[in-house]
Amino acid sequence: MRGGFTISAEGQTDAAIRRMFTSSYKAQWKMMVERELLKINPLAKITKLELGDPYLYMTGPISLQIQYEIPAYAIVTDKEIIFTPLLASQIFKNSMGHLSANTGLQQRKYPFRDRSSRHVELNETIKLPFDGKIIYAPETKSVKDSTITYKGTYSLKGKTLVMKQDISLGKRVYEAAEWPAYSAVVKNQNRMAKEAIIIKIK
Repeated sequence: MRGGFTISAEGQTDAAIRRMFTSSYKAQWKMMVERELLKINPLAKITKLELGDPYLYMTGPISLQIQYEIPAYAIVTDKEIIFTPLLASQIFKNSMGHLSANTGLQQRKYPFRDRSSRHVELNETIKLPFDGKIIYAPETKSVKDSTITYKGTYSLKGKTLVMKQDISLGKRVYEAAEWPAYSAVVKNQNRMAKEAIIIKIK
């Protein structure tokens, strides 16, 4: 698989991503980004990297442009292709603090805290070498609460597969009654990361 993606961030997420670079030597920057890819697949390789200057936080939101290649990323048979889109795999997971929440808790008795409110948009378009049909995709349930929303979808038209996730967590401190909605968002995003999509070759 060959491709590229852009990461843009504002507020505390911007600060978290910048800190990866400003707390280390410039000679290590490419290695640090490559390490994020290697968490997803040990064969990943960066082919081009544009960081701008992470120290110039007053010039606007940070934007990373990364191009990569990963040999043998998907499982391919005569009839099917099985894989998880890269951006669904929770790359740069540390910048999404909600993903560390313990979703094994069924309920909470007291209010709980997140690092900050956040809105995450994940959009990935993949060009396949053939026409296909989705025969399995992770099942997610849309969440819509007063300050918490989630929607995750896959669509395939011809050779073009599109993955979208929209996550909105609108508070820093939540009431105990908001835990089921918050937990459902994390479970949905984790499911998209852990379960591969299966496409039948037409």
